Amino acid sequence: MWPKNRAGLHRHLGQARVEQLQLLVDDLVVSDRIRAEAVEQVDDSIMKLDAGDSQTLSKINRPALGVDFEEVVAGLRSMRRVVIQSMFIAGRVQNAEGEAYEAWLASIAQVRPKKVQIYSVDRPVAVGEVQRVSREVLERLARAASDKTGIEVRAF
Repeated sequence: MWPKNRAGLHRHLGQARVEQLQLLVDDLVVSDRIRAEAVEQVDDSIMKLDAGDSQTLSKINRPALGVDFEEVVAGLRSMRRVVIQSMFIAGRVQNAEGEAYEAWLASIAQVRPKKVQIYSVDRPVAVGEVQRVSREVLERLARAASDKTGIEVRAF
């Protein structure tokens, strides 16, 4: 059960000494208002957004039926202190160039997060057609995104 406020969250954590509380959550949780309100209680809500359009989202994340990409973006846009974390991949399905990257960039500009963290896969994935994006490409994508949006984007 999600605590309803910051005090409840700290009670839930028990005696742990907490300087700053960060929570990494799948972006689809923002569709649920109650969970979204609980997520707002942490210092940084790190939300996943790996695509900038519904077509790329369905190829990369395979969301449940009925998930509306525009509702996800609207939910992220409504959150304070949101940090976006995005995974970039290459291969048959990719989001690191062309229309897929430009759509992601437009979504980031729309959401206006506190900052963005980008990364690629570190280990082999179940689908052999998915390839890692190099560190150099990630750095280039981060610089381009920062330049175009004015938002801090860091490659990991």
